[in-house]
Amino acid sequence: MNEPVRKKEVSAGIIVFRGDQVLIIRNRFGEWVLPKGKVEAGETVEEAALREVEEETGIRAVVLGTAGTTSYTYLSECYGEPVDKVVHWFVGREAHGSSDDGAGSDVTPSPQREEGISAACFVPWQDAVSLLKYDGELVRRVASAITEGSQAPTGIVDASCCKNPLSGRC
Repeated sequence: MNEPVRKKEVSAGIIVFRGDQVLIIRNRFGEWVLPKGKVEAGETVEEAALREVEEETGIRAVVLGTAGTTSYTYLSECYGEPVDKVVHWFVGREAHGSSDDGAGSDVTPSPQREEGISAACFVPWQDAVSLLKYDGELVRRVASAITEGSQAPTGIVDASCCKNPLSGRC
C-alpha cells in the first residue's frame, strides 16, 4: 500500500551573536525561538536566513559559518497534514555598528508583529540555552565550541570561516 507523499518545507535561520549575546524571538505561540523562515523560490538557504532575520527582528546579520541542520515533522495549520521540515542553520553576527571590542551596536531589535512575533531581543547565550523551546542545545554547542577556541565538531560550526563572534573580531 502506497503512503501519500508528505509535503516538504525548507527553512533557514541564523544564530546571531552580539558579543556574548544571542538574538531570540517570541513566536505567535509564546515560545522563545531563533529567527528562521521558509526559503522562497530563487533564494539560497543563506539568502533566506539573512532575509528572515532582518524581517523578523529588524537586525541585519553577517553569516560567518554553518551550524548544521535540524529536521522534524509538524502538523500544518493550513493543510491539516503532516509536513516534513528541514532547517538550515548558520552562525552569524550583527552587521550594524559592529566594533572590534565586541561591544556590538545600539540597534534595538524590532519584532515583526504582523507575523505574530511579540518580542525580539539579545540575551546572554547561556540564558538563551534555557529559554529556547527547541534549539537551546544547538546554541550551547555552537557557543561552547567558539568559546573553547577548539576545532568545532563537524556539522556544528564551519570553523574555517568563523573567527570567534563572541570576541567581536569576526
